[in-house]
Amino acid sequence: MTTRRASFTEPLSQERYMSSPEYSELRCISGTAVAARAALLTDPKEKALLFFIQEMSRRPGGLKKLVADLLAMSAARVGTPLMRKLGTKPGTIYQSEDVKAVRRELEGTIVSDWDDNVDPDDGNTACRFNIEHDLIYCGNFPLPGEYNPPDWPRIRWNPAATMAEYKEQAAGSVAEWVAENKARKAMAAKNPRCYPAAAFADALREPLTIEIEEHLVESCINPACSLGVKNFWALQEALFQFKARHEEAARASIAQTAVTLAVRRTLARGLRTRKIVVVNGEEGLG
Repeated sequence: MTTRRASFTEPLSQERYMSSPEYSELRCISGTAVAARAALLTDPKEKALLFFIQEMSRRPGGLKKLVADLLAMSAARVGTPLMRKLGTKPGTIYQSEDVKAVRRELEGTIVSDWDDNVDPDDGNTACRFNIEHDLIYCGNFPLPGEYNPPDWPRIRWNPAATMAEYKEQAAGSVAEWVAENKARKAMAAKNPRCYPAAAFADALREPLTIEIEEHLVESCINPACSLGVKNFWALQEALFQFKARHEEAARASIAQTAVTLAVRRTLARGLRTRKIVVVNGEEGLG
């Protein structure tokens, strides 16, 4: 039994819940782990990128804000391999065959496993129904005729009921199923024949946010992990661009004075020579 679990009957300790997953998601990436990972890299730019990611994880919003800002800046990079081939520029429209292909990349198609050959609309209760497999689709971006049929009714046997009462109950349940199925088919006939590429990119955004966030943590601490996810083109390049913009914004927020220029030059020299440098000046000069 774990020693980290306290009984609710014990006196309340303010640290009792510190191991909760809700808190672990707020914690930043370990600087010690990142330093060990960076020691294995030879490219100074890649090392700096790891420390940049770690630093951003410490700031308000953490990696969630970093990933959200990254996706906002690099919206054109969002897309599956096929979407990048078809194009994702504003105004791009995917026709039905392209929609089916992109859907398979995103989620796959859910088909029925019913194997009887009875028309679902004839109300026959003797066996299960067989709906055309090509029309069964339970995911996003349905095309005309594609729909998700209602679940087949399950009728519990009541020992106190007569056979006539059971048949009446079954017939009523099947009639409701047939009516609901017809209504869904009628609605499915009005589904769009094409979808904009932006709709698929929007659908990708939420799962991609979680994937990139987890991947950034892994890439900062795992020596065998390299930056890159399937549905976001050139993640490392995008992070370099984001880092450059962040640094430029930080520089622009500092007033350019003789003092700030002297401090910057001194710090740059220390970074270049990897030696301790001293910035000395009179107080009150900013």
